[in-house]
Amino acid sequence: MDHTASTPTELMHQILSWIPPLELLPLQRTNKRFQSLLLDPHFASLNLRKHVTAITLESTVPDAMDKALFHLPPSYQTALAQFKYKQVIRIVWEAKRFTGSLPVAAFPQMTGVHFLSWGHNQFTGGIPPELGLLVNLRHLSLSRSPLGGEIPPELGNLVNLEYCGLNGCQFTGRLPVEMANMTNLRILYLGGNQLEGPIPSEFGQLINLEVFHCLKNKFSGSLPREVQLWTKLREFLISHNEFEGALPDFTKWVEVGRIDVTWNRFSGVVVDGVENLESLECLYVLAGNNGIIVDGEQADRIARAVRKCDLTPPEWSKGQQGQSLIL
Repeated sequence: MDHTASTPTELMHQILSWIPPLELLPLQRTNKRFQSLLLDPHFASLNLRKHVTAITLESTVPDAMDKALFHLPPSYQTALAQFKYKQVIRIVWEAKRFTGSLPVAAFPQMTGVHFLSWGHNQFTGGIPPELGLLVNLRHLSLSRSPLGGEIPPELGNLVNLEYCGLNGCQFTGRLPVEMANMTNLRILYLGGNQLEGPIPSEFGQLINLEVFHCLKNKFSGSLPREVQLWTKLREFLISHNEFEGALPDFTKWVEVGRIDVTWNRFSGVVVDGVENLESLECLYVLAGNNGIIVDGEQADRIARAVRKCDLTPPEWSKGQQGQSLIL
C-alpha cells in the first residue's frame, strides 16, 4: 500500500529534503509519486541546498555529487549547477573515471565557466547543442572519451574559445562550418576520430590558429587555399586521412615547426623555400603520397636545413617520385 498518497505535497517536500540526495534519488524507482517529486525543480533545489556546498572559482577535486552530475535527472542537474557551479570559473575533472552523458540541463547555468577540462573519462553519447551556451569558455577538453555522433554547429557559438580538445573520441560526420566563428582559437585537436569530408574553406577565418591536428580520421578532398592564412601556425599534423590534390604553400607559415601530411593522396610538388623556414624542425610529406614529385636538389636543401624529414638526399634524383617511407 502506498502510504505517501495522502501526505500533502509540501509536507513531503519538507520531510524528504532532509535526506541526502544520493540516498534519496534511488527512491524514484519505488513509486510514481517519488518519481514525480524528484523531477520537481523546486524540490531538487530545496534538497540540494540542505546538503551541497557551493564552489567558488575552481573545482579540481570532485566529490560524489560532482560525479553524480552526469547521471542526475534534469531537475537535479539544473539545481546543482545553479547552486554549486554558478560562481565557478575553472573546472578540471580530468581522468576521474566519470561515466554517463554530458549534463544537458546543467549547461545553461554554467555560462560563467572559462575553463572546462573533462578529458580522459568514460562519457558516452554526444556533445549536446547546449554546450554552445558556455560562451565564456576559453578552454574546452573532452578528449580521450568515447563520446560520439556529430559535432553540433552550436559549438561555433564559443567565440572566445582558445583551446579545443576533441581528439581520441568517436565523432563522425563533417566539421560544422560554424566552427569558423571561433576566431580566437589557437589550438584545435581533432585527431583519432571518424570525421569525414573536406576542411571547410571558412576555416581560413581562424587566423589565430597555432596548432591544427586532425590525423587519423576520414577527411577527404583538397585542402582549401584558405589554410595558408594560418600565418601563426606552429604545428600542422594531418596524416592518415584521404586528402588529395596539391600541398599547401608551407612558406606562408613562417612560424611552423612541425608538418606531417603523410598517408594521404596528395600529388604535385613541395613548394620552394621550405628550407628557409627558420622554426621548421620536422617535415614529413612523402610516405603514402606517391603522387608527390621531389626535385633532388630541393630534397637535399630541405634535408640539410630540417632536423627531421623523410627526404634522404642520396636516394632522390631530379624528378623522382616519393615512395612510401616508415617514419
